[in-house]
Amino acid sequence: DCVMALWRSTEDPSEAAVRATLAAEQILMETKNLDESGVWPHHVEFPWRCRVALNTGEALMGALGVAGNRDYTVLGDTVNIAFRLESLASAEGSALVLSEATARLVRDLLPLKSLGHVILEGRKDNVEIFTVDR
Repeated sequence: DCVMALWRSTEDPSEAAVRATLAAEQILMETKNLDESGVWPHHVEFPWRCRVALNTGEALMGALGVAGNRDYTVLGDTVNIAFRLESLASAEGSALVLSEATARLVRDLLPLKSLGHVILEGRKDNVEIFTVDR
């Protein structure tokens, strides 16, 4: 399954991107700790794994559907790119993948490492992706 989190930025976009990146690192650390704790009795057969992809940009937000059956969602290219990046995370050898847009906003505050260039489904040009280098 997939979970999407949204950081609405009324503040400096760099601050929102850094907060999202730090939250992603915390999620990955907690997931690893949970997996290693042995609390989950099936951890050998079904280990806890998590991947996180971050992208920054504009999106449409709002409720979609008819009365009595509405869902709050976000739509747009920004969301689509994040979804595509998440599926690449394991293949690129990192549980955390940042888009170029997010990397530009956090690179002065967090150590980053390029994971190279990839072509995302539905896109003509390749894009460079990054991870936090700790």
